[in-house]
Amino acid sequence: MHSLRIAARFALMTTLALLLVATTASCHRDPKSAILGKWKQIGGNETLQFFPDGTFAINSAAGNYVAKYSLPDGEHLRVEFSGFEAVGGIQLWGMKVSSDSLTLMLPEDKTATYQRAHSVRLTISSRWLA
Repeated sequence: MHSLRIAARFALMTTLALLLVATTASCHRDPKSAILGKWKQIGGNETLQFFPDGTFAINSAAGNYVAKYSLPDGEHLRVEFSGFEAVGGIQLWGMKVSSDSLTLMLPEDKTATYQRAHSVRLTISSRWLA
């Protein structure tokens, strides 16, 4: 019984260590991987969703748009609107991205900050470690 409990603790600690390594590794992803997914504006109702094919969707009170994007470097987001939205043409926005935060420096000295939507948080009860 005692050896079973030690084995269970070892398995739990090994799993936690692997999760920690995976989480740490994901924090150092390249910007293109880091930006993928859905983002919700902090203090606003706008959402952005970046897709692997180089497109992204903007959903806001002003309307819903789809645009193309690329990352010329780790600090800029190149955005290309088409169709009716093309009046904005091609724009180069400043960008800072981490695992759960995205800040965009937009034209006219505007800044918008977003939080990753649907973040998963891991909570472990101390009773499992006892």
